[in-house]
Amino acid sequence: MAYIDARLAGRVSVAELARFTGLSTGHFSRAFKQSFGVSARTFLRRRRIEFAQGMMLSTDLALNEIAHCCGLCDQPHLSKMFRSVVGENPSAWRRARCDT
Repeated sequence: MAYIDARLAGRVSVAELARFTGLSTGHFSRAFKQSFGVSARTFLRRRRIEFAQGMMLSTDLALNEIAHCCGLCDQPHLSKMFRSVVGENPSAWRRARCDT
């Protein structure tokens, strides 16, 4: 978890995670899914969105800046991934939680 969290701003591949753990890619993928209940890619996607949510609540950064901090290409990439994980777009989610 710490290895993934420390690398959220950049690329993280399943092959890299497997190398880090000393396992083959296939064995790592099976073990990860058995341990966490989801694939490593799904887990990484969710962690990036959780990190983005934290940034949306604690900073005034624009969504495109948050996207880059989370290892995503741009705001549309963040919006698409955010909607698939959370079920609403990030600007609406942020407004609902930050407006007073």
